[in-house]
Amino acid sequence: MVTDPLAAARASLARGDATGARSVLEAFCADQPGSAEAWFLLGAARHRCGALEAALDAFALAAERAPGVPAIANARAVLLVELDRPAAAREVLEQALHGVDAPDLQVLVNLAIALERSGDHLLAESRYREAVTAARGNGHPALVPALLNLGALLLREGRATEALPLNRDLVKLAPALADAHFNLAENCLAIGAVEEALSAADAALGIDAGHVFARIDRAFALALLDRLPEAQQELGRARAVDPARFASYRNAYDPDGSVVFEGLDARLLFIQWHYQKLIECDWSRYEHFVDRCRALIESHQGWPTPLCHTAAPYRMLALPLPATLHARLARDVGDALRESVAQEGIAPYVPPVSTARTRAPLRIGYLSPDFRRHPTAHLTRELYGAHDRTQVEVIGYSLYEGPDDALTLAVEAGCDTFHRVGADSTPALVERIRTDDLDVLVDLAGHTAHARPAVFAARAAPVQVTWLGMPWTTGIANMDYAFVDRGSVPVEAERYWSEQLVFLPGSCYVASPAIMGPAPTRAACGLPEAGTVFCCLSNTWKIEPKVFACWMRILAAVPRSVLWLVGTSAGQAANLRAEAARSGIDSARLVFTTVVDHPTHLARYLVADLFLDTPIYNGHTTALDALQAGLPILTCPGEIMPSRVAATFLEVLGVADDLVVPDMEAYVQRAQALAEDPRRLTELRRRIHEARVAAPMFEPRRFAQYLERAFATMVERQSRGLPPASFDV
Repeated sequence: MVTDPLAAARASLARGDATGARSVLEAFCADQPGSAEAWFLLGAARHRCGALEAALDAFALAAERAPGVPAIANARAVLLVELDRPAAAREVLEQALHGVDAPDLQVLVNLAIALERSGDHLLAESRYREAVTAARGNGHPALVPALLNLGALLLREGRATEALPLNRDLVKLAPALADAHFNLAENCLAIGAVEEALSAADAALGIDAGHVFARIDRAFALALLDRLPEAQQELGRARAVDPARFASYRNAYDPDGSVVFEGLDARLLFIQWHYQKLIECDWSRYEHFVDRCRALIESHQGWPTPLCHTAAPYRMLALPLPATLHARLARDVGDALRESVAQEGIAPYVPPVSTARTRAPLRIGYLSPDFRRHPTAHLTRELYGAHDRTQVEVIGYSLYEGPDDALTLAVEAGCDTFHRVGADSTPALVERIRTDDLDVLVDLAGHTAHARPAVFAARAAPVQVTWLGMPWTTGIANMDYAFVDRGSVPVEAERYWSEQLVFLPGSCYVASPAIMGPAPTRAACGLPEAGTVFCCLSNTWKIEPKVFACWMRILAAVPRSVLWLVGTSAGQAANLRAEAARSGIDSARLVFTTVVDHPTHLARYLVADLFLDTPIYNGHTTALDALQAGLPILTCPGEIMPSRVAATFLEVLGVADDLVVPDMEAYVQRAQALAEDPRRLTELRRRIHEARVAAPMFEPRRFAQYLERAFATMVERQSRGLPPASFDV
């Protein structure tokens, strides 16, 4: 009996014996190289055996022998996408569709996938929708992958409401597909339908108990329902099932990548989800969130350890919590970092042999993840080159792993040496910095996204100081100093800082000279030509219910006025318009703009009348931008540094009596009074412009001199064996 080799190969593939099938097919193709089917099957066998490039060669030979066969085009494209060559996959699939009256729907879906992987989301969405429409009409099996991928794409773009009906349809069409239920769980979490998210995650796990992502979503849902111990158990199960996939997972609620699930802390899931709601200005559970965070810091809520993830301290600064709790949280995180450094096996710091460090210039390192298009780089881009090279040598350490931009290059140009260290592990980075033999290492990020506070916990330099990136204590025992100012940190607030404080003259902030675009018209900004334009172009997470209510009172008191805000998503605008309507204000009086390049951003302040500051966490870089354009800022300082920075700016410029108020009632009254007195606003603009010329915070070279004096004092104390101590420059 003669056995058909191709039939035998197909049977081997069907029972999972790719190696056996490959052996048969390699021999067959060598003997009969003209068979397209044989090359196609060999490509499939090689693919399953992990020989990806060889599989691609086989599919290409199959395509030469049978051009235009959709199955071959699909197989080639799937493999090219797997090899991270989506542009090549796109070319293959577009050729397969060229000149075809009725396109193969699976080819269309795979083309959409290749387009999405190439970054062309708009065209990818169009192709997915084309496939969905055609497949619905004839019940084609491509409908399921088209819906699955379209729903996931919309979720990644933050269009959860739009995705929901698609994902609900998907689970009806494919009730046995675990990924369909996972998509729905993701979708429901994104819109706050937590109970439905839990049900969907349960359904996915009922089909595939090893679906790590669905189990993490189940943990999310449980955490959001305040079932934190159960959520903690689910995280442990997910990690046990597949540690590698667990570690790689980043949910939609962590767009900046700062939540690290290795920490296995369900409390952080709860915080991060609600923080995302703050960004969206969804305050439906605001009071509950604030109360719960207070309890989590105060009592740990039965947890064996404090809340100590590095993402928490910065994000909590947006909440109206007592200074004592903010300080306690930072110290808990600092203690956890100290323990993690010990666990990573980083060698203890050995101080220099000589205690008489008299060399000049001093070697100063600046470490940041934000030497890129980011507020930190905008503010400091000219500082590094402004240092006196007889006093200091400047070494930059960039933690940013993305491509260089103009700000990266500007910072690099100002440094004597510039290292890109984002790919370094923490132990390797600590060793690198120690080898560089610095005198002082400056932290420019604190506990913000992509920072490396563990480098400072391990002590990479003999003197370490935090500045600018996070306006609060790091809680790190080895962080010796913090650069602050007397206005932002009054005497009664010094006790909250674990660092010794170095008080810089005036303000501890610096702004590089403005590069301002041409002044726009109000019409070009979508603003009315007449009437007062109040603005707050700060991040939306700084807006909270009480200040927004005050803004609505101001609009009610000032006829024809508008409030100009940043709205980077449809959800932000919709939520704030709804809040305005509930306050009896026409929602059309809220005008939304988006993020623009920095020169354009600065220029648009020229058409506003008054900046309304956020009291819990002020505008910092945003406030300096407004002042560079001469725009008056109305602020109400609070207890801790994030709430006092803008008032310090105004004090330095000599306009605090007009623009700094003691409480929110005075804030509303002052805003109304200023709006009713355009001459006073014009005079304030003039005074700000004149004072700005003489203010060190707008002159990097003068500001650098203050830092150099501070560095010299710090190093002198350290070289004499004296502990860090607070001082004024």
